[in-house]
Amino acid sequence: MKVKKNGDISTLRILTFAQAARYIGVSESTLRVWVSDGKLPYEELPNTRGKRPFRRIRRADVDAFLDKHYNLPSPGDELDLDDVA
Repeated sequence: MKVKKNGDISTLRILTFAQAARYIGVSESTLRVWVSDGKLPYEELPNTRGKRPFRRIRRADVDAFLDKHYNLPSPGDELDLDDVA
């Protein structure tokens, strides 16, 4: 699947580290710390060029991470303003 660099990340199911960082709104280095600490899972996909595997993050895992650690709405979620004090 080809994705434009400025495409809508919220429609993707698998994200690069850079896309995941942009989706969350943090730097890529912060995201890599979370991955290294085991807070955010990633998957290794085969690289047909024989180099090290591609590391990707499922958007569902990013959404679950945000919900667990920050209790923030995911992009695109509707807010119930009656619950806001």
